[in-house]
Amino acid sequence: MQDNVNHPAHYTQGKVEVIEIIEQLTNGMEGHKAYCLGNVVKYIFRHERKNGLEDLKKANWYLQRVIEREEQNEQRLLGECGEGEWNQSKHLLLEKKTRYER
Repeated sequence: MQDNVNHPAHYTQGKVEVIEIIEQLTNGMEGHKAYCLGNVVKYIFRHERKNGLEDLKKANWYLQRVIEREEQNEQRLLGECGEGEWNQSKHLLLEKKTRYER
């Protein structure tokens, strides 16, 4: 019997449910970014089983929100510390993230 509340078919592929992927992707993220990227994954994951192109457009809408906010944050930080400091800080953050993910 299909369980549309706990295990809807459009959110399950094989033994994997989209919620498990979203939890892994957004682990360590907070707020707006985690919410939006979770929705991107959700809509891409289900598009062939539910709303097709509409779901892909929804995924794109959420991704654009994340991109816009990331660009705004980058511009704000660039304005606060100058390009040289920003590039150095960006490099250090990426280095730290890479070490954390290992």
